[in-house]
Amino acid sequence: MKYIFPFTVAITSFFLLPGCTEATGETGYCGGVPDAVYVLNKPTVRSLLLVDLSSSADSASVEAAEKVIRHNIEENLLGPGSRVTLALIHNFTTGKAGLIEWSQNAILDQGQEYDTDINSSCATYVNEVVRIRRQALDSSLKAISSATLKPSTRSGTDLWGALELVTETFRADTTAGRGNVYFVSDLLECKAGAGRRCFETKPPRNKKEAEAWAAADAPVIGEHVSIDPVVLKRINYHLVVGSHAQRQAVVNAKYYWAALMNHLGVPREQISFD
Repeated sequence: MKYIFPFTVAITSFFLLPGCTEATGETGYCGGVPDAVYVLNKPTVRSLLLVDLSSSADSASVEAAEKVIRHNIEENLLGPGSRVTLALIHNFTTGKAGLIEWSQNAILDQGQEYDTDINSSCATYVNEVVRIRRQALDSSLKAISSATLKPSTRSGTDLWGALELVTETFRADTTAGRGNVYFVSDLLECKAGAGRRCFETKPPRNKKEAEAWAAADAPVIGEHVSIDPVVLKRINYHLVVGSHAQRQAVVNAKYYWAALMNHLGVPREQISFD
């Protein structure tokens, strides 16, 4: 029997581009259409959203995921060539089933000669960007609210495997600047098998133990998942624990992940918690 994730998320569409009346930068071909100028001057951004749908996830987790999705599509799926990828964290995170990606790949027709036709082309371009973002928002929220996972898939939280997904997603990425990875999770790693940990049943007891475990795990994590520290350190990490933030197990798990990422070469200033 398939397991239907028992939460619903209200789906709304947005149609307006933020700040278009304050567009700055080179006006170029679309100088007569501020919305187009705004979009064309936005940077290319690459984001990976990792949403925990393991057994410890609850309605508050889904609400936190919805906020992260909205933020990334509204803010980061705007500049030409920008991409947002959504993947699920569960017992088999390294598998790519359910991975969804959206690209801001709208094409601007710059072959027009007269102002009226140029403005029309630029307005058509803006409408296509809005359509892409609307479709990305609607489909991503549906993917979260109606995710179908077997109980065996939800039984664990393979966050180490999420680092493999980060490596695979950004290995060949040529986007200027750092990529962005959002972990929406309570950070309680729990995976059966030799050499793996389960923070749900045995979390680190304090900061000192959490950091000691991280130091011990960093040299051997590559035996379990395929990661590339050179790729990992090019990323900004946003770990969103939401309503779980006050749980002592989660507090100690945060110490673990900050230390583990640091041992893997990621500077502390590239890791934030929310």
